[in-house]
Amino acid sequence: MNHKLKYAFAAALMGVTGSLFAKENVTSGIVNSQNQSPSFAIAAACQPATAQTDLDVNNVRTTILAGGDMWWDLDNGVYEIPKGSNKHSLFAGSLWIGGIDDGSNLKVAAMTYRQTGNDFWPGPLNPANASTDITICDQYDTHFS
Repeated sequence: MNHKLKYAFAAALMGVTGSLFAKENVTSGIVNSQNQSPSFAIAAACQPATAQTDLDVNNVRTTILAGGDMWWDLDNGVYEIPKGSNKHSLFAGSLWIGGIDDGSNLKVAAMTYRQTGNDFWPGPLNPANASTDITICDQYDTHFS
């Protein structure tokens, strides 16, 4: 009985992991009346986040970026383990956040190697219209300890 349970668990795990693949770049072509993508219109004149911090914890050295990216410097993988070995076990990762709004619409912010722009901008949003401005973006383009 114990072997059957192990085989069932292994089969289920293979089914789940077999369906995990990186998503290719998908463009929607949606623009507003000023011929800008929706994320650019909301972010006002903000530039993409540029702040980066190197984490040196335990036996790992890596980089995180303020734009939601981690483990790369926008060109090279920098998740080094063990530190000082010049061996990089991960190339890149990023935040993916999704949810359902009050109108039952799916909302997702997900970075895909910055292929078609940014989904994350530094700083808080104005709660009245979910917007920000360049002063706020510049003020929050940093990491806090």
